[in-house]
Amino acid sequence: MIEIDRALTIWQTDGHQAALQILDRVWDAKPQGFPIQYALGKAYLEMDKPQKTLDILKNNTTPEAISLKIQAARALKTADALVAKLEKQAIELNQKSFHPALAAYDLNRQFAAKTLKDVATQIEPLLSGAGQWTVEIAEIGASTLLFEGKRTDVDRFLATATRIALKESGLDESWELRLLQVNLAMRRGGKFMYRAIHLLDLLREDGVKDPAVYYNYALAHLSEDNERLGIRFLLDALELDPTYKPAYTKLAAMDRLDEELTAQLERFRPSSKP
Repeated sequence: MIEIDRALTIWQTDGHQAALQILDRVWDAKPQGFPIQYALGKAYLEMDKPQKTLDILKNNTTPEAISLKIQAARALKTADALVAKLEKQAIELNQKSFHPALAAYDLNRQFAAKTLKDVATQIEPLLSGAGQWTVEIAEIGASTLLFEGKRTDVDRFLATATRIALKESGLDESWELRLLQVNLAMRRGGKFMYRAIHLLDLLREDGVKDPAVYYNYALAHLSEDNERLGIRFLLDALELDPTYKPAYTKLAAMDRLDEELTAQLERFRPSSKP
């Protein structure tokens, strides 16, 4: 596990290839036990190697493994049949034995089919004990409320989710939920854009060091046609984490990937070249 953590740290300093070599050495040693296999599969997925994730977890049918394999299969973009098979397996397994990783997929299915009703009854009870899936489940609930036109209930729902996350899971999930509030405010637009920026200010004041905060600052300012500040915050996100893919994607869409940034992208995210 220490070597996997070291690889992810090395990735941000020495680049993609150096980190990948460390992960490959761990895999070559044929690690035994689900915790290290899951951590290795997750690291490979983060580094844009979804097939490796599927290979590592091929015979594992735990809820966590199925959840990760669905993400990997989706990332391949050529594995629709595998995605359908895994999602069916996730839903069937969730009906037998609840797990938040599987519940998230079942809720997503209901949301897509527009059959998800009564967020307070169906989703709020799931937030307790949801762990790393808290944000995903909360986003489904908030999106449902927005779709139903219950905009005044969104903030209350997310405030409840944030309190639960802070109590049970610690700072990471709670600030991610606050970032979800930012995203929803930006989706609502208009005067809610000022609320989004205010929430981002609070996150930064609380010492949250994550490129997603600066990336969302950039999106907020770009939505207000302030390209100068938007680009500045995109560059701030990459200074904090040179592996952060969304910032490269946005800069490329704006035709602002200069020679230096293109070289940096090649070093840290070679499979994401525009």
